[in-house]
Amino acid sequence: MVIPHKEAALCARINDEWERLALERGLVSKGAEGGREFLVGLDISGSDPNEAEPEEISCRWVRVELAPEWDVAGAGCASFVLGAGAGNPAFIMASLDGELLMHGGYYQDGIALSVVAHPGSIPRLREDARSRASSGYLEDVQRLWVERWPAAQSGDSAATDA
Repeated sequence: MVIPHKEAALCARINDEWERLALERGLVSKGAEGGREFLVGLDISGSDPNEAEPEEISCRWVRVELAPEWDVAGAGCASFVLGAGAGNPAFIMASLDGELLMHGGYYQDGIALSVVAHPGSIPRLREDARSRASSGYLEDVQRLWVERWPAAQSGDSAATDA
């Protein structure tokens, strides 16, 4: 889905579409305490010059709970956590079970929101998961679902990876 930059009330429209996709596709899960939870991939490249983070791992998954009143496209992007300013998303999110990824980005044609179901079935993402699973910076709960992607596909034929 692409939302034109000139869309009236751009942040509100991005938020509406984000919520629709997140709920319809299963990004948000009920957490242990009943809150609506999911994972946000935070860009940690260059965040701490003293940390010996492997260069290929520039994203750390953080479990978040959606506040009763939220604003992904406005305040979330303006904080530079979910983007590069209000109405300028640049995020990757995942369901708690790792079975859904959501991406938001700012492009020449407009704001794009996309969803990938069952990302473990995509060879390039499985390879990325293998790399991330070997990182010492991944929390145990996240390591479990990342490790499940390659394991779930271990019986695939070569034709599936093409």
